[in-house]
Amino acid sequence: MTIDVIVIGAGFAGSVFAREMADFGKQVLIIEKRSQIAGNMYDENMNGILVHKYGPHIFHTNNTRVFTYLKRFSKWYKYEHKVLGKVDGNYIPIPFNFTSIDLLFDSTTASELKTALIKYYDKDKRVSVYDLINHPEKKIKELGQFIYEKVFMHYTAKQWGIPIEKIDTSTINRVPVVIGYDDRYFTDSIQMMPGGVHRSFLKTAKTPEHRNNT
Repeated sequence: MTIDVIVIGAGFAGSVFAREMADFGKQVLIIEKRSQIAGNMYDENMNGILVHKYGPHIFHTNNTRVFTYLKRFSKWYKYEHKVLGKVDGNYIPIPFNFTSIDLLFDSTTASELKTALIKYYDKDKRVSVYDLINHPEKKIKELGQFIYEKVFMHYTAKQWGIPIEKIDTSTINRVPVVIGYDDRYFTDSIQMMPGGVHRSFLKTAKTPEHRNNT
């Protein structure tokens, strides 16, 4: 059999490229050291439970074209990721939002803080904790410092294994502060979780061979 395309490594890029070439009529050979395709986005059935072996596959995008493409290969169900963190004995939403304020401060202080935030920021806007820390308004500055210490400082240092001062600010900014009650981790219009990848991916892609090469 004549091979038109050889793809070494069937991670995200390799899998998509191989499929596109096969759909274009090319004979594709995939060489992959693991026993599965798609790299870390791999799941397996364990006693009837779908397990994401290398971490959860939370899919979120505003690009309908991307989702339409992926629907060819998996079932999907709607899923909005919501996270709770324990701060001062309370389980609060992360990213930090108005519910977090209500749970951590007395009603008078919470009302003052929310009023101050709404004065300077649009409703449901997501801002960096550094924006709050560097704000000229005293209440907002103090809130930013509180959030930084309670939510970011110790967890980030533990996660990355280095002091937070040595971590690039872009990493910190990945988790914003929400000016409102939206407790979702992501805000994309399409948020899904795969319900199981079609194992016929390679077969339907017309790949002549799938080799494990260690």
